[in-house]
Amino acid sequence: MIITSLWAKQPGKFFCVSTKSEGGKWRDHFFARHELAQVRQFVKDHADEDIYFCPHGFNRRARQKEEAAAPSMCWADLDFSDPRKFDQKLRPTIAFESSPGRFVGLWLTDEPIPESINRRLTYAIDADHGGWDFTQVLRFPGTTNYKYKSRPRVRILWDDGPTYKVKQLDKLLPKESVPEEDEDSETGSAQEIFEAYSRDMPPWLRREVLSGKPTPGKRSEMLWKIEHALLEAGLTQEESFVLIKASPWNKFAGRHNEDKQLRRELEKIIGDHFKNFKSTEPKGSEKLQKKRVEEKQGKDEPEGKRRFLGITMEDVVEEELDWIWHPYLARGELSILEGDPGLGKSYMAQMVAGALVDGKRLPTDRPTGRKPVKGKVAYFDMENSAGTVTKRRLVDNGVVNLRDYLQEETPFSIDDEDALDEVYEALEELKPTLVVFDTINTYIGKADTHKSAEVQQAFSHFKQIAKDFNCAVLVLRHLTKSKGGDKAIYRGQGSIAFTGLARVVMTVGQMPEDPDIRVMAVTKINVTRPPKAICFTIQEMPKERSLFVWGDHVNLNSDDILSGPADKKGGGGNASEAVEEAKAFLKETLEDGPEEHAKIKRMAEKRSISARTLKRAADAMGIEIIITGPKARQVTNWGLPEE
Repeated sequence: MIITSLWAKQPGKFFCVSTKSEGGKWRDHFFARHELAQVRQFVKDHADEDIYFCPHGFNRRARQKEEAAAPSMCWADLDFSDPRKFDQKLRPTIAFESSPGRFVGLWLTDEPIPESINRRLTYAIDADHGGWDFTQVLRFPGTTNYKYKSRPRVRILWDDGPTYKVKQLDKLLPKESVPEEDEDSETGSAQEIFEAYSRDMPPWLRREVLSGKPTPGKRSEMLWKIEHALLEAGLTQEESFVLIKASPWNKFAGRHNEDKQLRRELEKIIGDHFKNFKSTEPKGSEKLQKKRVEEKQGKDEPEGKRRFLGITMEDVVEEELDWIWHPYLARGELSILEGDPGLGKSYMAQMVAGALVDGKRLPTDRPTGRKPVKGKVAYFDMENSAGTVTKRRLVDNGVVNLRDYLQEETPFSIDDEDALDEVYEALEELKPTLVVFDTINTYIGKADTHKSAEVQQAFSHFKQIAKDFNCAVLVLRHLTKSKGGDKAIYRGQGSIAFTGLARVVMTVGQMPEDPDIRVMAVTKINVTRPPKAICFTIQEMPKERSLFVWGDHVNLNSDDILSGPADKKGGGGNASEAVEEAKAFLKETLEDGPEEHAKIKRMAEKRSISARTLKRAADAMGIEIIITGPKARQVTNWGLPEE
């Protein structure tokens, strides 16, 4: 355990782990040096609570400054300052993420530090100005942060940074300076601030600041809302602090660390967005009003590029898609494979994954000159057992490199940020070429899949995985029942937004004249011409084994393959019989000469011959299309081919 390993190298007789229960009860727990091995079990036993640790040791079982043993370590509650963007000269030895977008850093040193070094480091990197003192506690890595509804896990980013010499830090860090918020305030009283800004506040904000009535369970939520609203109304950070402290919603009132807690709340809200204003933002309402006048007069132009429409096409670097299977799967892109249950879409996805881990060539209808791609696969699937289904299929089909094929059967929801963090950690370690989610409904979370806005927000997580890990993401989904005449592009379950967000959509169906042959056709692609459909069969073998065999490329589209065996005349017979009946109808109708196409369709409908079956019969017979009449009133006719 990383924390106990750190403590073992630090001075002090006792080390503190603090817990906060769901009801807000805080307790400090001390472990003597010879008891450090018990910390791991203690953390497990208190997994339902928020858990913190104090970086340094103590001479007695008391978390008091006078009992603190100066450690060979600096620390900082970084809040929104991302340590991954720090200058290498101040890169933390250990960094972890306490919640999404909020960080903590530890800097190991060659000798014990004075408290002033930690304060100077905190101000230099613009960390939480209240988090540098001895007795400070930090989130315990590996535990759950219950402050947020998503319950994220405190995760370690790295633990292999440099160890610093204290003399080196002393030269590197700015000399003692007091940050703005610690200087004597020129801000004025809460009443003066309220009077100066009341006209800029919405009515609800004026009411809550003056006479709000806090209710249990709502205090934190309303305080967060008020803090945002005050800053949006134009108050400085210090003015917001004074007004909130005097308001009924100050949940920290009466605590010994009231000011520090309130300032920390405000700093979290301001974050990086207001970081550039800390050294230039004037204090007090009078100076702020002056700044507003300057802004209205156009004297305060923003620096750098604007947020929107700041890049011309001249600045854009042209890129080509990096296909791992042309033209179906590309790095950084999301594709969808859909079809009815039982047609083999999961089997096909597994075979594509198996070919990738072995570096085998996958079929394509056009020469590309590309070498086969080899890489690792992360396959999320709770429907097909890894032992009784997936591995048997891979082995039966000769997949050798099973080490690089990882299947995860544990379901998770993208709404669960804790689980999503763990998935990201696993993917970061694996560095996959392909990630498969089979099927989408297992992982999409609480989003209403029939509402476009919710689909776009939820599905963006899967697209982001493709971009973050430069891999192809393949999502499987089922089709809805056909209502007759539905085009394939509308048959996928849920909103059409799924199709719109995917780079490629592929549909699995059946050969119209032979339902034993499965066909995969591209339903949507917007980067190249659609490829021909590709056939495959699943052949039964002894002892419940099977073999997946790729077939020929055929001139069929997704609409064709979804009308196969279900396209029957009068509910009986099969697809091939329906086509033969359509052929007989065409031969009889056209034997006396060409007929208008519209008339033929009307006659076919009366005989329960669908438009698709009619077209397949016409293609098979080589029916000639004859255009007659002037251009403005052309008529399409069908005729039998000449012998």
